[in-house]
Amino acid sequence: MKINVKFGPNFKEVFNADVKQIELENGAIFRDLLEKLCDSPERRIKLFGITDSLLPQIMVSKNGRFIVHLKWLDTDLADGDTINIFNLFGGG
Repeated sequence: MKINVKFGPNFKEVFNADVKQIELENGAIFRDLLEKLCDSPERRIKLFGITDSLLPQIMVSKNGRFIVHLKWLDTDLADGDTINIFNLFGGG
């Protein structure tokens, strides 16, 4: 299945894109997507710090709904889903 991932301003440089299409196995969950995205130590630290959970300032939505209101890192994914990853805090 193909998942569209949109990156907020603080992540575009780290992931070298505004939008990426990621191929995952059917039945994948959000945690699987993160493992595929975090293919370097720099990317992993940007999202997780030194923990196994997302940093508290990271906001993620699936098709417009925040995953904190779904199943968090165990949220099911489906072909064509759009995931937005952005930082809660922004500068001006």
